[in-house]
Amino acid sequence: MTEAPVLSKKQQNQSLSAKKTKTKTCIKNVLATPFKKSHWPCICEDHYNSLKAVLEEDLPRLVPEKVKISWKEMKHVPRNERKKFRQECLQKQIAEREKSDVQCENRDGLILGVNDVSKALENSSVSHILITAEVEPRILVKHVINQAIMNKIPTLVMPYLRTLLKAKCGISSMVLGFRDHHPKYSLVQTLIEEMATMYPVDKRHPYYSRAQNDSVMFVDESNSQLEQDDSVMIVQPEQDNTVMIAEQDDSVMIIEDTEDENKSVYLTRTDKTKRVFVPETKTSKKEKTNSEVFIPFSYANDLFTPLRVTRMRKDENRKTKRGKLIKIK
Repeated sequence: MTEAPVLSKKQQNQSLSAKKTKTKTCIKNVLATPFKKSHWPCICEDHYNSLKAVLEEDLPRLVPEKVKISWKEMKHVPRNERKKFRQECLQKQIAEREKSDVQCENRDGLILGVNDVSKALENSSVSHILITAEVEPRILVKHVINQAIMNKIPTLVMPYLRTLLKAKCGISSMVLGFRDHHPKYSLVQTLIEEMATMYPVDKRHPYYSRAQNDSVMFVDESNSQLEQDDSVMIVQPEQDNTVMIAEQDDSVMIIEDTEDENKSVYLTRTDKTKRVFVPETKTSKKEKTNSEVFIPFSYANDLFTPLRVTRMRKDENRKTKRGKLIKIK
């Protein structure tokens, strides 16, 4: 019998190294914004302290504190008596809360939540906006900042705003808005206006130029009303038996003569030089458009900044952070 072949040390090392294959890194080309830094007006520490002091004085209590009983008090009570002990403690805490001077108020002048603030921006019913700095990812509130820039509304990013609202108002929110000229929060609004001037918007921001163009937002009332002569047009076709009146509200009224009521359904030619059927002429209607809804195309030669391509690879720690991409410098 022949002996079994044995690999040498060199061959064994070659076989082991051949099995080791490097993991392929997947690099993706992603379209990104052409602007390196987006507008994020985060206030400094001095401004934070002054703004926090004013908010703690002016913000009301919106939701009452929850009545809780700690486990340290409950664990020493026997299990059979815990229900009775819990009811007694709850009654005591509710009585103490009613005696206290802190009463829940309505949220007049305040707008809480990303959706409510964005709707208020569309309706132009908000004057000042505060956003918490602990937002991850920032795309959740990026549209609020863009809308505020376009509507020229002072906006600031305040650290720990969510915790402040939870402790003071009883509601945790990422965005806080103030209504127009509310007397209760006039001090906060003036302070936000003064601080917003220290964090100006970059002129290269895509929404900065749109905010400067007010001609699209407002139209002269004299041009919006049409003259009475252009509102009604009377068109008479070649036949004299019909008269059509076309109005601006797209309602058409046809008036026929009573002489043709007893005419036959079939058309008969009376003269060889004339047609039997004469089509009606088209009516040129001048459409009335609402200036608030209709936005005409601009013929200005504005240069738009194109998107840039960014190379990104997968995160090495994707077991803990799935779907996250890292920029390749």
